[in-house]
Amino acid sequence: KLLAKKSGTPGKTRLINYFQITLKRDDIEDKFFLNFVDLPGYGYARVSLKEKESWKTMMENYFRLRSQLRGVILLVDIRHSADPKDKVMIELLESLSIPYCLVATKSDKIPKNKISSTLKNLQRELNSKTQFLFPFSSLSKTGMEDVLTWIEEYILT
Repeated sequence: KLLAKKSGTPGKTRLINYFQITLKRDDIEDKFFLNFVDLPGYGYARVSLKEKESWKTMMENYFRLRSQLRGVILLVDIRHSADPKDKVMIELLESLSIPYCLVATKSDKIPKNKISSTLKNLQRELNSKTQFLFPFSSLSKTGMEDVLTWIEEYILT
C-alpha cells in the first residue's frame, strides 16, 4: 500500500517507473533485489495518437533491449472484452519468447460463477498461448497467491 500512486483516470503512467524490492530467501545466503517495472497503461489512456505511438516504440525497445528481463505480468480488466492492443502486446512477448502471465483484474466485480467462463473467453479472444491466466482482486486479494507463485517459479528461479 502507498508504494505507487493510483489514479481514477486511466493512462496516468506516462514513463517507465521502477520499484526495487529487497528479498531474503532461506535458501539463498545473501539478499537480492527484484525490480518491478510499471509501463504506461496504453489501453484506456486519453492521450494523443502521437503519444501512444511513442509509448509503443518505448515499450518495444524496452522488451527487445532489456536482457535482464525475466517475465511480464500483463494486466487486463476481466469486465471487458479483449483489447486489440493487448493482443499486439501478447504477440510481441511471444515473438521475443518472454514468459508472461495474464492477470485479470477486478475479478470481484463480476459474479463468482462467471469468472471461469470469462477467463476462457478472454484467453480465446486474446489468442494467448500462456497457461497462466489468473483472476485477481486487489480488494479481496483473490489471485495474490497464484501471481506470487508464478513470480517465484518463473522470475526468481
